[in-house]
Amino acid sequence: MKFIKYSFKTKLLIILLIIIGCVSCKKFVDIGPPKTEVVSELVYGDEVTAINALVSIYGDMMSNNNFISDYCSSYLGYTADELGTYSTTPAAYSNNALTPGNDDFWSKGYNFIYEANAVKEGVQKSTKLTDSTKRQLIGESLFIRAFCHFYMVNLFGDIPYVDTTDYRVTNVAFREPVSQVYDKILKDLLNARGLVKDYYVNGNNGAYPSPSAVERVRPNKAVVSALIARTYLYMGNWAMAEQEAAALIGNPSYSLLSSLDQVFLKNSKETIWQLMPSNPSYLNGYSGYNYILNGAFGSRPYLADPLWNACYPGDKRKTNWMGTYSGLHFAYKYKVSQANMPSTEYYMVFRLAEQYLIRAEARAHLNNISGAVSDLNVLQARARATSTDLPDYSASLSQAQCLVAIAHERQVELFTEWGHRWLDLKRTGAVDAVLKAFKGTTKWQTTDQLFPLPQTQITLDPNMSNQQNPGY
Repeated sequence: MKFIKYSFKTKLLIILLIIIGCVSCKKFVDIGPPKTEVVSELVYGDEVTAINALVSIYGDMMSNNNFISDYCSSYLGYTADELGTYSTTPAAYSNNALTPGNDDFWSKGYNFIYEANAVKEGVQKSTKLTDSTKRQLIGESLFIRAFCHFYMVNLFGDIPYVDTTDYRVTNVAFREPVSQVYDKILKDLLNARGLVKDYYVNGNNGAYPSPSAVERVRPNKAVVSALIARTYLYMGNWAMAEQEAAALIGNPSYSLLSSLDQVFLKNSKETIWQLMPSNPSYLNGYSGYNYILNGAFGSRPYLADPLWNACYPGDKRKTNWMGTYSGLHFAYKYKVSQANMPSTEYYMVFRLAEQYLIRAEARAHLNNISGAVSDLNVLQARARATSTDLPDYSASLSQAQCLVAIAHERQVELFTEWGHRWLDLKRTGAVDAVLKAFKGTTKWQTTDQLFPLPQTQITLDPNMSNQQNPGY
């Protein structure tokens, strides 16, 4: 497993500047992961620089277009039936024609995992940090590690679960079965939840002075619980998925917003976790800039017909979260298309609406149809333009009908958010039927469900030789 390396001199200079500045790190500063014992002692011998080492990972995630900041939402949308494009750049995703030369996800995902492991190891060795700081930073590191592995396992299938920075281990990492990876994700998440704070911490690991000042950008227990609920859902543990989602739905810190136009504003009440934009040229992140069609749009995605047509008449998700320009439809969840406008939007990762959908699906599988329908109708009520639009789902639905309704609601509620549609089609077994009908057999093959491992990884790691996914 090969990772991006950083210059010692550059890192040391940045660390020293942080120490001199002694800032509170309200904005994320990318200092990169420590690589030597000397640097580790400098970084983790001081509260400020130790915290900066952790939050710099979030800054790295949002510093440019990558696996975290946009590709999961856009490239996975192309891969499914959600987005179309006129650009040649993402055509391999739209045509399901990836090759082992593609590496948009693997290296960056494992680099974030490496950074999380480096922080965890540095914090654990430190004798200078308070116990409170150590617990929070280790908890966040475990969460980041689990979060990235969650996407890696869903994109590539069997993968290495990397829990160390030791090159003697990472360079000979081997693929582990999906079920085993999920078990390790869950273990990390449960440990993380026991370490992080109940509340959102600021740049000094303390509480914000007032509710209006809270930035929902560093994981607390609720953030970890959101991924735990999703992980249980993907594992098919319906009872635990229902329990975890129910706890978040009952948490008074979170609520569905009646105005769809306010959902993706920074620190909205529906937000469980957002990522703060860190690129000074893109103060609202990349989503509005990348999705909104308002001129030369050849390289930007448009909404594919299956998504556009999935919204029923009177659904505000179509009028408020979708737009039309020059005959093409586009995602309009994020409203700021100019790159340098003042910051009003953060990049949504987890929000409460998903928890209603998780609980609904879990309840349906537990044959609690009335409970599942009740959750769906909460979202229906918010999306209803007038009192006569979008009639409530009936509690008399069969289990199969209820699951179809849930799939529909996930499609029109979570579009262009983190590849939900692509992952949903795969985990529910619908991907072959849906994408053969949409793309045809010349573009879609069953083996396209898994991305190819980068050829460089297979070449360099002796335990992954001849381990390419089928079809590549």
